[in-house]
Amino acid sequence: MKILLPNGCSASQLKVFPNNWGSKKGNCGLKWYIIYRFYDPRYSKPKQVMLKGMNLFKTISERQHATQKLLSDELDALNNGFNPFDKHIDSLSSTLNFIEALNIALSKVTVAERTKKDLIRSIKALRS
Repeated sequence: MKILLPNGCSASQLKVFPNNWGSKKGNCGLKWYIIYRFYDPRYSKPKQVMLKGMNLFKTISERQHATQKLLSDELDALNNGFNPFDKHIDSLSSTLNFIEALNIALSKVTVAERTKKDLIRSIKALRS
């Protein structure tokens, strides 16, 4: 079943490996990933997309939470016009400044708490 997206694009259902990622038996010893195919009518073949950001987390609950966030963020991005072929969102304002864009990215990124604090410090340093 395809997901219908803006601009005539579509995507396959997003799938997580391992299949039991959402259960208590999810295995943190494996490399987890999300995979799907993105279809753009401008191209004859789909683009396979793989997301792996959840492997930074070592406990099952942290990894499940990160995986759910990645799934949600990717679906939101796709529904808002993100195109993996072009690697941009068509609906972003061209008046958005660099610091604003970094703050938006910071609110959406899934990283360890220590990394998030480093990113916040970096953004503050860029402002001054």
